[in-house]
Amino acid sequence: MSTNPPIEAKDVRKRVRATVALLSGAVYLALAALRAGLPAEGALAQAWARVPCPWAAATGWPCPLCGITRASALLLRGEVRASLECHPLGGLALLIAAGAVVYGVRAFFGRGAKD
Repeated sequence: MSTNPPIEAKDVRKRVRATVALLSGAVYLALAALRAGLPAEGALAQAWARVPCPWAAATGWPCPLCGITRASALLLRGEVRASLECHPLGGLALLIAAGAVVYGVRAFFGRGAKD
């Protein structure tokens, strides 16, 4: 007979937060890295440019974040000026995504990330 201690609700919430942070940060970083690896010209670049913004498609209003992934990708390529021209918060988005991944890993595996 197993006598495992009960799982506390705060532990479950901590794991859920860690998982969401880890996945969202990793997905954003992966998209920016993928975009950074695409050539500036050609069929892949044109296909990427045709992907509609979900916010703009749903509301008809311009999205305040449109261009931020492209700006992050340009920054990953080392094109700082082009990144800032595309969206001034591209670098901040990269830092937040990387921080989310670090938080998620540390919280999920029980080191750091206090409640």
